[in-house]
Amino acid sequence: MEKPDLQNAPYWHAFYVQARHEKKVDERLRNKGIEVFTPLITRVKQWSDRKKSVQEPLIRGYTFCKIALKDRMPVLETVGVINILRFAGNWAPIPDAQIQTLQIMIDHPETLQPENYVKVGEYVRIISGPFTGARGIVQRIAGADRLVLALDKIQLAFSVEVNRNDIKVLKPGELEESTDELTSNSGFWRRR
Repeated sequence: MEKPDLQNAPYWHAFYVQARHEKKVDERLRNKGIEVFTPLITRVKQWSDRKKSVQEPLIRGYTFCKIALKDRMPVLETVGVINILRFAGNWAPIPDAQIQTLQIMIDHPETLQPENYVKVGEYVRIISGPFTGARGIVQRIAGADRLVLALDKIQLAFSVEVNRNDIKVLKPGELEESTDELTSNSGFWRRR
């Protein structure tokens, strides 16, 4: 497979932007003639004395621009833009199909539900619901709200109904020292 020419051909890239400045950054980039996409959804906010419909970013702290990397400086010089997203030190273009899908999805905000991004092999703690406090490793994602967790201490796997938004993926700094035995004993835990 041929490597894409990111320097000269336009691809979608994610840019970090200042918190709560997504709409302003979008406007500034459009004024510069840059193809930009900041997914906004309308939500009804409840205050003590009134309700109001407000547009807010679906993905806080990001905006997407379709540019060739050689043309990134006008974006990076825009007030409110912090940096371009990179993954493991490499440029991280976003496929057109993913942006198009996101554009289609935000046209129907009543059905759009942000989900916790969970991958097989991640060590998680359940933070709400009937299994609060349980920890395990995601073995497979069997359905929309069904996770199979490997319980590290007894080296067994059980399937439980868990809403993805009720779990928290634990980062290496949040892991307890007792999880070190997972790397040596069970063969389940592998962190790169």
